[in-house]
Amino acid sequence: MDLKIINKVRRRKGIRRFGSILAMSLTAVAGPIACSPGESDYRAMIEICLAQDRFEDAYRLALAALRSDPGSRELRERAASLRAKRDAAVAEKAPLPGSPFDSERILRRFVEASRADLEEIEREYLTAPRFPAAEGDIFPLVVNMEPGMMGVVFVTVEDYRRLLSEISPLTHDWLVGQNPYLTQGVLLGWQGRFEEALELFRMALSLHEGCARTLNNMGVAYFRMGRLDEARERFEESLRTDGTNVFALNSLGRIALELGQTDAASRFFRRVLHLRQGNLTAHLMLGYLNFRQGDYEQAHGYYQRAHALDNRSAEACFGLGTVMAQKGRWSEAAAWLERAIASDQAHLEAYVALGGAYGKLEEYDKAKGVLGRALELEPDLPGAYYNLACVHAALQDPSRAVSYLEKALEKGFTEKILLRDAPELDYIRDDPDFRELLERLSV
Repeated sequence: MDLKIINKVRRRKGIRRFGSILAMSLTAVAGPIACSPGESDYRAMIEICLAQDRFEDAYRLALAALRSDPGSRELRERAASLRAKRDAAVAEKAPLPGSPFDSERILRRFVEASRADLEEIEREYLTAPRFPAAEGDIFPLVVNMEPGMMGVVFVTVEDYRRLLSEISPLTHDWLVGQNPYLTQGVLLGWQGRFEEALELFRMALSLHEGCARTLNNMGVAYFRMGRLDEARERFEESLRTDGTNVFALNSLGRIALELGQTDAASRFFRRVLHLRQGNLTAHLMLGYLNFRQGDYEQAHGYYQRAHALDNRSAEACFGLGTVMAQKGRWSEAAAWLERAIASDQAHLEAYVALGGAYGKLEEYDKAKGVLGRALELEPDLPGAYYNLACVHAALQDPSRAVSYLEKALEKGFTEKILLRDAPELDYIRDDPDFRELLERLSV
């Protein structure tokens, strides 16, 4: 999935507030590592998973990397190696003599049943369009498949049922989640065809009632359609099926946050950490919630732990940068925000915040540079125009400062009280055009 596209969509749809020259974001952050990586450096994230013996997560990340570079022989070999590690780990935990966890064998039986070519099916999966997800891809439409498992799309329901009856109990549980209705529904969801996807998910439930993976994907589709009550019902049902379903818990937390239920959201994310202390999403979301509530020390702690889990996480670096800014430690804020941009060169909020930090450090050329870059990526970014106004006010250029303030207001800047109170604008308080602007806004 193209992370630049994801971030562009996310920043267009994200919730923003610009409370000072820093102009900080209230947008929530990246998704569960087990479902979809939040950073482009897959190799580093794979090593993190391997160090924690999380072979399944490492294998999924290798597949995600392969989707972004399907021609890479190195990635194909790495994915095959990690699949072997994953299979060995599963077999060690649940040994069944004569019944190895051999997903390649199952795949080939799918191919045989569907009379399709293996390489053609792999190409189908690797080149399938991905729907660019909003809000940092917290809710990826995902089926737990490997390259080639798109073959299930071509298998009839009769073939699928027959195959389930023939394979070992160990592989049966894994194969249940690959049912043809569910897989085809995910393909449609990737293309944004949510109503059609939902119909297929309902058919998938008719094959396997109460399947947590199907319910999760239904919840995702409803969420993307803005039908939050129905999304919540599906995730709650999924959680009743599997009380340790971290994806459902994170999703319920995010829905509570969307509905303004911050206490409930916090409880869901804390439950995630109780089940899985190393869950990156929960740490980032709790950091965000504490930041929003003004508890910067708690926010700092959660963002630090998120950074320890993944030191390439742009959102963890961004969170640490915003906390340092609130503490007035502008050099440290700038350093963290620079790291956020190094990890995600389309992170608009980081550019805006970094421009504000440079302004506080009186590094005005740098401030203009990063804010200009933000506007190249997204011309309708009100916080960037506001921060440019502050920079030009500090440079005692009232004409440009007022012009940028007008532009910020035109693009949707809502923190009008800052025009009256922000110390960054003190240089232009006596300018007639600025006073006329304040009178027009009645602030």
